[in-house]
Amino acid sequence: MTELLALYAATKQAIMQAPLTVEQISEFKRQLATLALPRTNALEQAIVALIEDNLSFPRFQIFYVQNINSDGSLFSFPIHPFHWQAMTPELRQGFVTRAFMYQAQPVDLHTAATLI
Repeated sequence: MTELLALYAATKQAIMQAPLTVEQISEFKRQLATLALPRTNALEQAIVALIEDNLSFPRFQIFYVQNINSDGSLFSFPIHPFHWQAMTPELRQGFVTRAFMYQAQPVDLHTAATLI
């Protein structure tokens, strides 16, 4: 789980700096292939999906977080640079370190696991 979160954070950080290059995407996909073994944990599967979403639109500086719906289902929510700029610094910091949100607020892995 730690390695997946680190790779997710790395893709997010790279996207926020500049649109991804073909080389960056290839390297991230290579790393994901080595980490994304058959996963049975719902949180791990959600993080893998986020990484794949992050690599899907290389020309845009958009990254994704998993929105937890009230019924426990997940929806990949895009964070566009306009959304990012409109956030408070505290909210931005929460999304830098977390991959899940509930009711528009970032949540930690324990809370995410409880809600899912």
